[in-house]
Amino acid sequence: MARLCDLGIKESNCNFIYKTYYNLKASEIYYGQQYTLQKQGWKSGQVISKAEYIEYTGLDKPEIKINGIEYPNDVEYNDQFKISFLLSRESNSIPENVEITLSQNSFEKTWTLKELSDDRKFVINLLGKNLRKGSNEFNIIVKYEDGNGRPYETKETFVVELVNVTLIQNILLVLNQFVLFLNNLVS
Repeated sequence: MARLCDLGIKESNCNFIYKTYYNLKASEIYYGQQYTLQKQGWKSGQVISKAEYIEYTGLDKPEIKINGIEYPNDVEYNDQFKISFLLSRESNSIPENVEITLSQNSFEKTWTLKELSDDRKFVINLLGKNLRKGSNEFNIIVKYEDGNGRPYETKETFVVELVNVTLIQNILLVLNQFVLFLNNLVS
């Protein structure tokens, strides 16, 4: 039970009833206790109130978007090409324990960041001879957490086509894929 001396009121010979109520406003919580006093000489039901304001910061869920993916539609066997993309933080809260993975067939490259406080651009150099003949699907997967350790994930996919492959290049592609397969078994 609340004490009126907390409000600076002497409580001798005083009966009182109180109720607690909450009002939520934009960026603050209003918490108050309302007292109804019944005392000789006071009007019945006279109200005295005491309020406290508590500031808090409400964080949204972290969100990362993969933007500005740049890549060639077609490459040839002897080409060297670049893939680039931008990771943008789309929330007020900062994503933590960020893991970025670019994968294609047996190729996989992973980066880790403690947090993504600013936008970050990634540029990867690749060789046409490391692709497969025809369509090659690339995946960008970003896994991250909020401040409470809850996991989130976002993903984008795009295709690069290996074109104009000669017979000898086709044989070399098969050998390259076999070597990559063996490397994956060993590592």
